[in-house]
Amino acid sequence: MNTRKEEIIQMALFQLETQLGMSNAIVLQNDDTVEILGRKFCVMAETTVTKTSYNFIAETLKERAHAANALPLLVCGSISGEMMSIAKADGIFTLDTAGNCEITPEGGPFLSLRGRKTEYRRQNSSMVFRTAGLRVVYYFLLDPKNIRKPYRKIMVDTDVSVATVKNTVDALMPQYCFESKEGRNLTNLPKLLDFWAEQYNQVYKPRLYATNLALAPGIQWGDVLLPEGVQWGGECGAFKRDGYLSPQSFELYTAVPIRELIKTRQLIPAKDNTVTVYQSFWKLPEKDIHPLILYADLMGTADGRCREEAQRLLNNDLSYLL
Repeated sequence: MNTRKEEIIQMALFQLETQLGMSNAIVLQNDDTVEILGRKFCVMAETTVTKTSYNFIAETLKERAHAANALPLLVCGSISGEMMSIAKADGIFTLDTAGNCEITPEGGPFLSLRGRKTEYRRQNSSMVFRTAGLRVVYYFLLDPKNIRKPYRKIMVDTDVSVATVKNTVDALMPQYCFESKEGRNLTNLPKLLDFWAEQYNQVYKPRLYATNLALAPGIQWGDVLLPEGVQWGGECGAFKRDGYLSPQSFELYTAVPIRELIKTRQLIPAKDNTVTVYQSFWKLPEKDIHPLILYADLMGTADGRCREEAQRLLNNDLSYLL
């Protein structure tokens, strides 16, 4: 565990023990587990958590807690009340460095407190890609062999500069990329996928936002005749792929002007986000949206249904990345 995350855990546990008013109420067993009033918790530290990062964090923490036969405890530098409620509904307990917490396991302890202000500030990641770099990583994830192509070929296929290609490859080393006699190779593909998906939601997708539309009266999303160059993303795209997830939110990606969508008379201008429309950034012609985008869309929510469907996509359509 890195020093910053160790600091987060120590600060948060100190605040909790202060609130409990009991010495020796908390015993830090190792980097991953802590005993609080006789209950064993598996701890995972994050500087902060948002809706776009929650699914990644929750999935990892639940796996660790199950392996440790412990309750899952997410310890944060800071966390909003909304995210605490989402985590609580998902069976994950929370604690931050100000002492805000939601730790109420069935049958014992214990404490729920919100509203304390924290002075903790998230530090910038040492590896943050901008939009152009994320396009390059997406291209590599489409086919891991793409990383072996000449820089100028990658430049043409991704519509970025040669410098961006080189800088992206350099940034991937050594955690996600290494050199061999055969050329460049990707490694740690599952982690790279989740890194890309999280950065896509936090950095790139907000910049792709185009407008909000609504379904015309009497029109169901599945009845909409989309123009060429427009694809359903998120829950709708996943439903079209395997029919498993019943859509409750609606996202479209378009490579054509918004007026072409409105011309259908099945989608109309709206102030709310009944249908959120994003510009597509990929160049490859595809009948349906690529499961990489769907995976990122689904993991960018704090919805457990979407997390389950994302895992199905990973196992079925993206298994080459496992």
